[in-house]
Amino acid sequence: MKPVYINGLGNISIQPTYEEDYFLESVRDYDTNVVYALEPDYKQFIPPMQLRRMGKSIKMSSYAAQKAMEEAGVSSLDAIITGTGLGCQKDSEKFLEAMLEDESSALNPTPFIQSTHNMAAAAVALSIGCKNYNMTYVDGSTSFDSALFDAWLYINERKNQTVLVGSVDENSEKFNSFFDRINLLKKESPSLHNLLKSETEGTVFSEGASFFVVSDVPAQTTYAKVIAVEKQFKPESPEKFIQSFLNKNQLSVSDIDAVFLGYNGNIKDKANYEVIANNIFKETQQLSYKNVFGENDSSSAHATWLAAKILKKQQIPENLKLNNKNSSKLENVLIYHQLEGKNHSLIVLSR
Repeated sequence: MKPVYINGLGNISIQPTYEEDYFLESVRDYDTNVVYALEPDYKQFIPPMQLRRMGKSIKMSSYAAQKAMEEAGVSSLDAIITGTGLGCQKDSEKFLEAMLEDESSALNPTPFIQSTHNMAAAAVALSIGCKNYNMTYVDGSTSFDSALFDAWLYINERKNQTVLVGSVDENSEKFNSFFDRINLLKKESPSLHNLLKSETEGTVFSEGASFFVVSDVPAQTTYAKVIAVEKQFKPESPEKFIQSFLNKNQLSVSDIDAVFLGYNGNIKDKANYEVIANNIFKETQQLSYKNVFGENDSSSAHATWLAAKILKKQQIPENLKLNNKNSSKLENVLIYHQLEGKNHSLIVLSR
């Protein structure tokens, strides 16, 4: 299939990624096991009267989406496709708590309406009057990957298409307490920068939104092109999965100039990445991203944002490097991530 071009980016995360031209020149550290996003001045894109009624996921999505559209120089879209692992958690909490307190009578419907997983895509569509294809994927840690794959298919089936694709996830107190009970959060409070050195269970949860304007036509603002996306549930072997993926896309290991590995500090996930790092990609420059952005179900979207920036700028921030291999060129970047050995995903971006 033909590649799709990333012509605009918008990102909100636990780093100041919403700032113009920010590229990890300085990286904030955190010492808690739950980190909340740094938020921009939303009024730049969202009218104040609308803003006061929006949940956090919707605000982050609307801002990041319109930032990407502004950068790409587009005002209309042929499709909006999003991914989210847990949707608008805070509004879900509000609605469930109100049900318990009010015994299911005289409930305010707004938290319920805003708690649905497709609310972010709907809010963006309403804000720009887009009545075209609108889809949301809820697929755990590979929700963004599913959305990106759908966007890739959509564009390949049509000509001259402009699609907004992205992903959003947020934190909330009640959900975090549940995650803590099942050991998904670090019991200690590690430095985020030292997360990858941890040898215990759990990780650092974060939140954020990443959106991309993609098209079958490159533009002056193009960052990179997406040439392949694939995901697999519990593959027989991560190495076989990766090698098969490369073969199908007429790539060799030597064609990959840098590989993002989704180390998250959880000892239960570490072995899957070490098998890849110590074998198939042992001579390849290896990069991290969760020691900067933390862990959430939209983290692969943040890795895609980073990969696109790296390919356009042709440089790699030092705080992402996992080994001492240095690429003489940056033509192809591979993103590999999995969680708990279940959903494995691969994305290749090219210059």
